[in-house]
Amino acid sequence: SNGQTVIARSILKRMVLLRTEHDRRGDHRIYNALIKICMKLGDADMAFGLIQLMGQSSTVQITTGSVDILLKVCDTVGNKSHVQEAVDLFSRLQVERGMKADRMLIDTMLQTCFSKQVYTNILTLTRVAIRIGMYKPFPLGTAGSMCMWDLHNTIEMDACFLLAEAFDRAAVHASQGVVRDVVIVTGKGLGSKNAPVLRRKIPPFLRDIIGLKVTRLKDNEGRLLITGSSLQEWASGSKYRQFRVLFGQNSPEAKPKPKPPPSTCFPAITAKVERPETKEEKQRRRLLAWRRKFAEMQQSGKMWM
Repeated sequence: SNGQTVIARSILKRMVLLRTEHDRRGDHRIYNALIKICMKLGDADMAFGLIQLMGQSSTVQITTGSVDILLKVCDTVGNKSHVQEAVDLFSRLQVERGMKADRMLIDTMLQTCFSKQVYTNILTLTRVAIRIGMYKPFPLGTAGSMCMWDLHNTIEMDACFLLAEAFDRAAVHASQGVVRDVVIVTGKGLGSKNAPVLRRKIPPFLRDIIGLKVTRLKDNEGRLLITGSSLQEWASGSKYRQFRVLFGQNSPEAKPKPKPPPSTCFPAITAKVERPETKEEKQRRRLLAWRRKFAEMQQSGKMWM
């Protein structure tokens, strides 16, 4: 509501005016609480502005809890570009400040990315989740054998990400000439309260997102078949390369950049747009304008409206 907006902005003004005191105490909890307020206000851009202030601080550190809250704001009131920016932020913090994700942050990041269909770094995140015991990977079996991956008692998000991770490993084997058929047991959905979920959702994910050829077994509607020959064709073609681009590692982590000074830890993009703006470009421009205005407010102490 308008009243909540006025109250939140007043708090933000007071926080900036007392910025020196907060920095001296190094209390990140104040920032985290204000980021939560952004969720109530429905303003993801304001949340990123607060994260920027934390990045510029000499004593207040951006914690895994801060990133976790930011991701939840993006999932609730943000869009796809906000989620992508949050994922990029985490990658930069890993490289520049050695941030390590805990189980809670990994789970939040996976849920947010799945909700907004942002798949960057999903293979890496899924393998981290496997390593810390959150997931159990699907086995590839031995050469010439048939793999059977059972999705019973698995939610849709976990099933999709585990399948993507397993098919990435299977592609490496297929490129080396190790061919095997894969049977995925989605179940018939007879135990579902409403309509079957995995039986209905998994085939489009495999076909449209991963790019595989999927066949439903005639004698069992709760099972899907990916033949070894089609898997080998996928692994050696352009669809697998597209899959790696979509799900692969993000550039900030793959190619670390030199660490900038603390005051420029979150550099602004000021490229001129000489063509009609897209919706995402407009949102990005508004975010950068908000950040500049927030920085000016920090220096002058004027009320941000």
